[in-house]
Amino acid sequence: MAANSRMRFGSNWILEPGLRWYRQSNVSGTTLRRLSPSVRSQYRFNDHSSLELEFTLERSVSDAALSSETSNLLFYYLSYRYDF
Repeated sequence: MAANSRMRFGSNWILEPGLRWYRQSNVSGTTLRRLSPSVRSQYRFNDHSSLELEFTLERSVSDAALSSETSNLLFYYLSYRYDF
């Protein structure tokens, strides 16, 4: 399941917050849950070029009969985009 929004600030800024949720259950009894909030922003210099930045934090929890594992991942990028 995923939800996201897009908000414009002025004529140059765009902000896109988002949230993803994932759940998987296997026949063996193992379950996996994943929650990933994110935020993406974009600054448009003109009609052809922009600067983009994104941050995503992912928390995963895996439960099995004899073990449990939790992991946190941080993903981010900064990019310059030019549209022809």
